[in-house]
Amino acid sequence: EAALRRMVEVLKAVINANEKIPGTLNQGYLGQFSAFIEDDLDTPKAIACVHEMLKDESLSLLDKKMTLLRMNMILGFLGKHSPVVIPMEIEELVRKREQAREEKDWKEADGLRNKVKNLGYDIKDTSNGPILYPLQHNE
Repeated sequence: EAALRRMVEVLKAVINANEKIPGTLNQGYLGQFSAFIEDDLDTPKAIACVHEMLKDESLSLLDKKMTLLRMNMILGFLGKHSPVVIPMEIEELVRKREQAREEKDWKEADGLRNKVKNLGYDIKDTSNGPILYPLQHNE
């Protein structure tokens, strides 16, 4: 029970990580995870793989987040409230917008916000950085 609680705490920390530098997928853990899933849906080994990845101190929090989100696309263990996977093009526009905001280039920042909106996402600025929301079709 304590191990399960710890894993849930780490999952929450990883999912809530909000750093400006993007993480990268860890192909090693992702490959192991996929192999377990493809092996007659060996869920216990797949979950153990997730647990090992979360404990791996050589991975950054953002690398863990990116890898965990991809694993979640396969198994869905985070439930319906898991974050939306944002296309790299949108992430790059948001990074450029944040840089423009830091440089107080409001015209550029507004233009980038409009580009993001035209691609189907809205940006909410928070003290922890921007949060993206997919626009509804009627917006």
